[in-house]
Amino acid sequence: MGEGLWLAVRDSAGLYFLGWVGWRVFERLQVPAASLLGAIAAVGVAQVLGLRLEHVPWALKLVLQIILGTFIGLRFKKDTPASLRRLAGPAFLVSGWMLASCFLVGLVFLKLTEVTPVTAVLGAAPGGVAEMSMLALSLDADALVVAVLQIMRLLGILMVIPFLAARRATGQLPDGEAEPAAVGPAWGCPALATLLTGAVGGGIGQYLNWPAAGLLGALLAVGLTSSFYRELSPLPQDLRVWAQVGIGGLVGLSFTPEALAQTWGMAGPVLTSTAALIGSGLVLAAVLRRLTGWDSLTCLLAAAPGGVTQFFILACELGADPLKVSLLQLARLLSILGILPLLLRLPLW
Repeated sequence: MGEGLWLAVRDSAGLYFLGWVGWRVFERLQVPAASLLGAIAAVGVAQVLGLRLEHVPWALKLVLQIILGTFIGLRFKKDTPASLRRLAGPAFLVSGWMLASCFLVGLVFLKLTEVTPVTAVLGAAPGGVAEMSMLALSLDADALVVAVLQIMRLLGILMVIPFLAARRATGQLPDGEAEPAAVGPAWGCPALATLLTGAVGGGIGQYLNWPAAGLLGALLAVGLTSSFYRELSPLPQDLRVWAQVGIGGLVGLSFTPEALAQTWGMAGPVLTSTAALIGSGLVLAAVLRRLTGWDSLTCLLAAAPGGVTQFFILACELGADPLKVSLLQLARLLSILGILPLLLRLPLW
């Protein structure tokens, strides 16, 4: 018991140390969203070189999701529920478009490889590495291929989209990090109450086995409290930045020699399908901008086939509307996790 706790603390500290180093290096190189991308790169390189962080506890992911879900929920105000009605149309558009893209890009991958149709579709679906891998196991698909495709899709998008977004962003600091809205509030009882509200919501989400449980539960708890009871106190901005470093480090753990070897054998199809997904997201962003009149940066991040946490981070860093981005990404995630399994169980595959 004591040794297990020591290994968890050691590897968590190692993940954060590597993430901090990557953050500072990318900051000096003026890479956009340096805290996220730098941590991904530093931890990923360490993994490939053989420094394996195998004892990072699963609870760390839950805690980081709760923190980011709390920050998203703090975007809710008394007038937010009324404005959310205007997001229904864009949410349906993004969800339907992404579901269609899963099958179209999956068909492209199927033509280039010898995997099964279900494996190809799950590999193309922007639903999360863990979620799609577990779904692959339940549908008798090739879970390893699905995991590799998900990892490469996520990494490819996280390496391409921030640079496209940075070109459309305004008012950024030279180091690629968005200028903080001030130093932010200090720690105190109001901030701790806000974090406790998010933690309770995240715990409920985990108990009910929701997808992205910590993020969704904290978002709902804080958002509903701020909208219908009273607006909660903001949290110190440093907490969000360090959560970003942790999220980046967890993504970097996906880099392993085994995954890279598997990817090398499918490099052409993987790159082709990833490029097709990015292209589909760019077209969707243009459609979304025309229909809504939102700024191009918000549309780009809301339409990109990435992840809720990563693109909330990018929206905060680059100056997009974090609430719109995170809610549309969340709608896309829920539709894929809720509808895609039903479609793949039809007797068509």
